[in-house]
Amino acid sequence: MASSISVGEVYEIISKTVAPAGRVIELPLDEANGKFLAECVTSPTPVPLFNNSAMDGYAFNSAILETCADKCRLLVKGASYAGTPPDQTIDPQAALKVMTGAYVPSAYDTVIPYEKVNAYDENDQNFIEFSVCDIKPKVNLRLKGEEIAAGDTVLTAGTRLGAAEIGLAAALGRSHLKCRVLRAAVFATGDELTPPGEQLRAGSIYDANSHLVTASLRAWGVEVHNLGILPDDPQALRAAIRNAASNCDFLVTSGGVGESERDFTTSVLSELGELSHYAIRMRPGKPFSFGVLRIQEKSTYFVALPGNPVAAAMSAKLFLREAVYHAAGSAAPCLCVSAKAAAPIKGRKGRTDFVRGTLAMEKDELVFHATKSQSSAMLTTLVGKNGAAVLNEESAGVEAGSIIKVFVLPD
Repeated sequence: MASSISVGEVYEIISKTVAPAGRVIELPLDEANGKFLAECVTSPTPVPLFNNSAMDGYAFNSAILETCADKCRLLVKGASYAGTPPDQTIDPQAALKVMTGAYVPSAYDTVIPYEKVNAYDENDQNFIEFSVCDIKPKVNLRLKGEEIAAGDTVLTAGTRLGAAEIGLAAALGRSHLKCRVLRAAVFATGDELTPPGEQLRAGSIYDANSHLVTASLRAWGVEVHNLGILPDDPQALRAAIRNAASNCDFLVTSGGVGESERDFTTSVLSELGELSHYAIRMRPGKPFSFGVLRIQEKSTYFVALPGNPVAAAMSAKLFLREAVYHAAGSAAPCLCVSAKAAAPIKGRKGRTDFVRGTLAMEKDELVFHATKSQSSAMLTTLVGKNGAAVLNEESAGVEAGSIIKVFVLPD
């Protein structure tokens, strides 16, 4: 009989068991999106690399303001454009015309925008005049190294790379990044399953879970091989699992690891490694199997998700995603937020309920609306939903208006 454990205990098991896996390869920046970083990225230079203007305007030394009364009049000598620094001698008593991002010499510490000055010519010279009250000293200037110092670590190993991280790496001059690439094989078992696109037989259903899990893993940056439906035959299962496990870091299925006379997956997996079954005190997603297969001196993590499609999806989002991040040398970012319950939500003491629904901003506050049906078999209760209210084991439910914890559903 499977051990009864809490949601928190599942995370502890994953944390203690899953170690960094996969292969480390160097990828061009444009191919690294969604992958996990396998190195620490440090900045070779300060950022910004030099003092530069935050806007179009005129740079000057703010000490001049102390010599002015209501108005300040400055001679303009030269200009600095983005990518083209000034080529004349700098006069700290004059102003310098500057563009956004342009180099600002150290003699100047303030930039006043164009719209706050009166610019005019006099005797073939350029001048600006402005009110002293229209500008504060030492503003509108980006200082050398104010964002990043040379040698600072800006991205750590295990970081999931997105557009911002790739943009930052490019800004530091990196064209390639070392990434940890994880591979998974996904399959389903069951005589009742039919591949989508084929004619349903009497009493059969389409295999949804292997495609659902494949899509989830790919959204988390994992390379996936969907093996489709494996037959309820020990020899065929053994051969397929051996072959897949030798080439992947995760082997994932949903259902099919029970103890009935037609459930051969459990016995085959037990031959190949260490497998544990758990009854998680949660809804949806009570059944969960997890283990480590050891084939040809290679360790592969095995995860069996529940058979009901919504339960499989929720367990994948909660636990499989966590295992993937640990295998990447990281920990999955927390996706919980606080929100107001729009209506009463029922729970049951002794288990953690994940109640699907939608999060929306209403009158400057985050509000959660639970979906009417919470059936574990209805994928329509998950489509278009972006959150799940978390009612812990001590909760029998919450009233409308209560502030609750909501798990933001990842892709």
